[in-house]
Amino acid sequence: MPTVVRALAVVSVLCAAAACTKKSAPCTDGCRDLATTRCSGVLMQTCVVDDKGCRNWSTPAACSGGTACTADSCCPTPCTLSTTQCSGTEVQQCVTDTAGCAVWGAAQACASGQLCDGTINTCVTDPCQGVPYGGVCLTSTTVRQCVSQATGLPKLVTYTCSAGQTCQIQNGTAKCLSTGGACTSGATQCLSATQLQTCTSGAWVTSACANGCQSSGLGSYCVASTGTVNFTGRLLFEQILPNSTTTPTNWATVPVQTPAAGFLVMSTGSNGSTTYDSTYTSTGATPGTFTIKVPASPALGDLLFFVASAADASGLVAAVADPSFATSTTHVPGTDVPPTPKIWTWSRPTATTAAGDIVIKATEGSAAATVFNDLQRGRRTALAAFSSAPVRSIVVWLGLSPATTWDCGACFSNWPITTLGASFDSQLWIGADTDQSYWSSAVTVHETGHWVMWAYGYPPGEGGTHYVGTPTFPGQAWSEGWATFFSSAARANPVYFDKQQGSMFWLNIQTRTYDLGVTWTRPVPADGMLAMPPTSGLDENEVSAMLYALWSAGTAAQSAIFTAVGSTHLNTSPFKRGYTEHTWTVDTKGNFTNIVNTGTSVPTLPDFLDALNCAGFSRATIDAATQPATHYAYPSASPLCP
Repeated sequence: MPTVVRALAVVSVLCAAAACTKKSAPCTDGCRDLATTRCSGVLMQTCVVDDKGCRNWSTPAACSGGTACTADSCCPTPCTLSTTQCSGTEVQQCVTDTAGCAVWGAAQACASGQLCDGTINTCVTDPCQGVPYGGVCLTSTTVRQCVSQATGLPKLVTYTCSAGQTCQIQNGTAKCLSTGGACTSGATQCLSATQLQTCTSGAWVTSACANGCQSSGLGSYCVASTGTVNFTGRLLFEQILPNSTTTPTNWATVPVQTPAAGFLVMSTGSNGSTTYDSTYTSTGATPGTFTIKVPASPALGDLLFFVASAADASGLVAAVADPSFATSTTHVPGTDVPPTPKIWTWSRPTATTAAGDIVIKATEGSAAATVFNDLQRGRRTALAAFSSAPVRSIVVWLGLSPATTWDCGACFSNWPITTLGASFDSQLWIGADTDQSYWSSAVTVHETGHWVMWAYGYPPGEGGTHYVGTPTFPGQAWSEGWATFFSSAARANPVYFDKQQGSMFWLNIQTRTYDLGVTWTRPVPADGMLAMPPTSGLDENEVSAMLYALWSAGTAAQSAIFTAVGSTHLNTSPFKRGYTEHTWTVDTKGNFTNIVNTGTSVPTLPDFLDALNCAGFSRATIDAATQPATHYAYPSASPLCP
């Protein structure tokens, strides 16, 4: 028996050493080689040792980083074999790689004279026929440009220079510019206090002014000889506001009267053929007021004109014009050139107009006055911030009768145009459909914000269709986010509102709220600074909210924001944060498709924050706006400085 006891003791010791693991039944392995993988639908399983010591497949688990299981591997989001997509102007085909994954193959050039059309993902004849985006001088007086569109292929736009202008390449862009001492036909200027020059066939023709030469926003003129007296008034226009300042659901039913600030006023005789005086309505403490000379004894043809235009020493720099199309149809910006455009102008008979308030009625087209007032508000904000920068001119197209709509809705482009006796650097299109978005100050000043980024900064070039509440690409988020922020800053109102497809919607970039039950999607640190669809992205209005938080820090912060936009840091390529422009299409459900990386370096929000940071802006203020620990992961302690 002692031996038995000894044996039991040995067993006891062995049991302790083995942690008393009970031997299980022989294994039936479900897989052979450890660490091998297989697919279970789009999920992944791995060969592992289970809790019984057997080799078996693990519980199916999702692949990381937005990939899916294909051919027993975690592959990038799979494409369908043999399908194609565009990569810039080249085409890619979906093929199988060495791991068995369906991936996009190397981009292949299309045949000579062709490029890839992103709407059908195949090679087609190049619509721009080799013309670069900056354009070419087709002849000495003809410009041809390849212009991008919101969706699909670019297109060719051709226009002829005015008399006295020739096509010239300036900073890589073809445009009509005056030749030496040549001038634009129809232009006028004062050569001296008593001499007027009129441009005829590209050359200045001088005439004497018996009563002096004076300049206005529509050119210069000889002052009429009739005796004059001062007339003082205030110009207002009827405007339809939203039915709530915070949560609008439609336009109000009763218009309000809004002072017209920065409008040109002209006192004329003989139904406009002679001019007595000109001035602008006040933009100061008493907006809309003006004092102008009128005939002491007004005649039947004497008129007071109120014009939606502004000028400086270089000539006309801003105007709202009626494109004057013959029919009420949808037109294409840049392609459908206004045939006989006219600057929006309103008049009153001098003899029967009493001093005091003069109101432009809605029935007279006060929507155009609303748009010009909002354009001027945005321009004044920018001109004050960039006082030392050259002025870039802009014309806004708004047709009310017949109602003119544009296939982009409301949009801005730096396509130059010579029209209305002047050369404009850029254009803005506002539609006039039943939604009446022209009443929305938020929309017009938003589009003016795009003009600001182009005129004084570096736009990232990512545009096109975008939806409220849908995270998008970093370049578009920066561009659209800036424009919405600028609209709120210039209007001193964090609420953006518009009406589209019969429904009013609003968003508040201060409280980060949408209407229509749309959830405000905020970034998380794991997204990084340059998150992109289809797996993530950045909500453009989150960018607006961060910028508005910075703006709310005070006057010094507001000045610093504009300084950063115009800084060398934010205007010099390549940009340090390394983002490159993408193109894409959007399907009927709002999903991003045909995503192509163009490889062109463009700025985004983190580049802007670096520009602020490197200039000495408060890092604590930046962190308060971005909230890097919980939301946007901008590392304020380590900016990328020049």
